[in-house]
Amino acid sequence: MSPDLENPILYVEEIRRFPLLPRRALTPGTVAVYRKNNGRLVTFPGALTAGEMFFRGVRVVYEVDVTEHPFEAEIRVACGTETVSVHVVATWTVVDPVPVVERRLTYVPQTCLAELRVLLTLLAGAVGATGLDGFRIAVAAGLPTSVPVADGVLLRRVSARVRALPALQRVSAGALETLAELLLQDEDGTPSVAAIGDAWQEVHDIAEAGRRALAGTDPGQPDDERDQAVALAVDRFSALTGTLRRQFDGLTAARAADD
Repeated sequence: MSPDLENPILYVEEIRRFPLLPRRALTPGTVAVYRKNNGRLVTFPGALTAGEMFFRGVRVVYEVDVTEHPFEAEIRVACGTETVSVHVVATWTVVDPVPVVERRLTYVPQTCLAELRVLLTLLAGAVGATGLDGFRIAVAAGLPTSVPVADGVLLRRVSARVRALPALQRVSAGALETLAELLLQDEDGTPSVAAIGDAWQEVHDIAEAGRRALAGTDPGQPDDERDQAVALAVDRFSALTGTLRRQFDGLTAARAADD
C-alpha cells in the first residue's frame, strides 16, 4: 500500500510507429490500458509487445495502479440541529482501469471524500432531528463496507466513527464576533473607548483563531491540531474576558467616586 498515491495513472507513453522499440516492463501491481488509433481504450491480458501494438493499432499506453491504498478522512455532517464529525477509514482500489483513464481520475482521494460526504448527508437527512445517537445508528446500519466511488474505483473495508464536535467548534464565527462586540460595550450599550484602544486587536485575533478552528475541515489535519487551536482560542478568550472585567470594574469604581 502507498499512503501518498493520489493519481493511479502512473505512466503515459505515446507509441512511435518506427522504429519498433522494445517495450518497458510493467511496474508490479499495474495493468496497461491501450488507446487505439480510432480512440478506443482497451486492455489485454498481460502486456503487448512492440510488434503486437503495431499490428493492433495502439498509439498510447497508460500504466494504471490496481493495488490497494489507504484512505482516511474526517467529515463534518449537519444532523438535525447538530453538526457531528465522522472519522472514516478505508482502502481504495482501481477495479476497472479503462474508465479511470477515460475520465482522467487523477485525484482519487478527493473523489472518495465527495462520495462519502454525499452518503453521510443522505443518512443524516434520513434520521432528521433524532440527533447524534440516531445518526450513529444510521451510519452503523446504512454505510456499506464497500462503496463504488466512481467508474472504476471502489472503496473497501469502510469503517466510520461518529463523534460530537466540541462546543466551540459548533458555534458560528459570527457568534464569536458578536460576543466580542458585546464585551466592548458600556452599560448603556455604547462602545467603551478605554477598552477598544487596548483590546480590539486582541478580540480580532481571537475571532480569527476561532474562525480558523471552525473552518478546519482539511481531512489531512490531525484531530489534536484542531483541538489545540480550539484550546488556544478558549484560553485567550478567557484571558481577555478577565482583562475587560477588570477594566469594567475600574471604570465603575471611578464613576462611583465621581458621583
